[in-house]
Amino acid sequence: SYPGSIFGVGHDVTQYVSEINIPIPLTSAGKNVDGLNTATTLQDFQDVRADLFGEMELPRVGLAYLPPQGEQTTGKLYFAWAPHLDEGATNPSHGWAELNLAHPNPAGPWRIGDYWNYVTGDYLFAIPQAWADANTPGLRLATGRFRDGGQGSLGPSLFAYGPWREGN
Repeated sequence: SYPGSIFGVGHDVTQYVSEINIPIPLTSAGKNVDGLNTATTLQDFQDVRADLFGEMELPRVGLAYLPPQGEQTTGKLYFAWAPHLDEGATNPSHGWAELNLAHPNPAGPWRIGDYWNYVTGDYLFAIPQAWADANTPGLRLATGRFRDGGQGSLGPSLFAYGPWREGN
């Protein structure tokens, strides 16, 4: 019955994070919208980055949840933040936060090697455990970016990483 929730980013400038529940999908035979379930806010919008990053022009963001990894005792909300325009920048762009958005206690920021943010700082998602075990042992997150116009990798990039392997 689709239990759980979704973390998402709001306004395209402030990019605070909120959590909403996933309601059980229903079909209304009479096409009556009032008979459908509605998502509700579980946690209001908060700045999970604290002061890890300065102002960004048209920021790009990725979010992903994973249960505890390595020595962690709690699940984490992982994030990637990078500006739209910042040619050649290799600034730290990734981190994690606790799931309590009012007290996120963010950690980071980290960067993905010496790669440009143009190829690392946009999308972020969990790698399925079985696939990661077979192909990227210990690396459960995928991050990357597609930057058109000959900037970055000339196509979509994808990197597997596991920041918990460097400690908690």
